[in-house]
Amino acid sequence: MILQEWYQEHDLFHMIGFLVASGRTVSSIAKIFAKTTTKKEFRQALKNEIKNVFIKKDENIDHYIRGLTYENRESVLKVLLFFNIRSFFSNPETNARFQFDRYKAQKWDVEHIHSRSDNLPGQRQKQIAWLQYTLDFVASSSMYNLQDDNKRKELLEEGKKLIKKR
Repeated sequence: MILQEWYQEHDLFHMIGFLVASGRTVSSIAKIFAKTTTKKEFRQALKNEIKNVFIKKDENIDHYIRGLTYENRESVLKVLLFFNIRSFFSNPETNARFQFDRYKAQKWDVEHIHSRSDNLPGQRQKQIAWLQYTLDFVASSSMYNLQDDNKRKELLEEGKKLIKKR
């Protein structure tokens, strides 16, 4: 019954699916479940475990993201997979689910998850708008501890400087 509930609940399905796709075992998720007493605690424990997929104990998310390179395909793949799955959370009213079975069977690569050539903004204003949208998404996500408005502004300014260099 517990597994059926995990499957039926939209957010649990995607959080657990991401963890399994990232190499966590069902038994490790069961251990997390056993340590919690409420659904709220379980969800928070899953979020913490998702953070652990990306961040080492003494590292922060900014350091992790800045260290990403296209050559480190495994890390990039996890980030892109997470953002792809995270998009299903944006619309909780939909019944759409990420197709983990296809992801595993087809052994998607970085280009399959989000092609680098899809919807790249060509004009400077569109690049800045895209960057602002992306940074706002990261800043508003509960996954990242960027609620500090100064930190968000700092990241946005850094992004604008990158665009000006182009």
